[in-house]
Amino acid sequence: MLTQMKRWGQIKGDVDYKQVAEQVYLATDTAKVMTEMGLAPPATAYKSFSVMGKSFDPAKPEEYLASFKIQEGDVRFMEVSSSGERRTHTPRPVVPAGC
Repeated sequence: MLTQMKRWGQIKGDVDYKQVAEQVYLATDTAKVMTEMGLAPPATAYKSFSVMGKSFDPAKPEEYLASFKIQEGDVRFMEVSSSGERRTHTPRPVVPAGC
């Protein structure tokens, strides 16, 4: 999800994807709870999978991001006013209040 947010310009600059994922997902806490419940936690918290037909390797998020042909700034919208005037613009990300 973070790579797509960066792709569309909702996140600027360098992103430590692994650090963010560990803060949000809390895999170590999940493994502890699973062990306490008598369940075997997965051997690793990270795995590769396919998203939108693209292979995502958590160790290489920037490569996944770069694999998309369409990036921020590539998309433009055309608005046509009631008088027929045409205007194109690049959409800006909408960030909810409080974020």
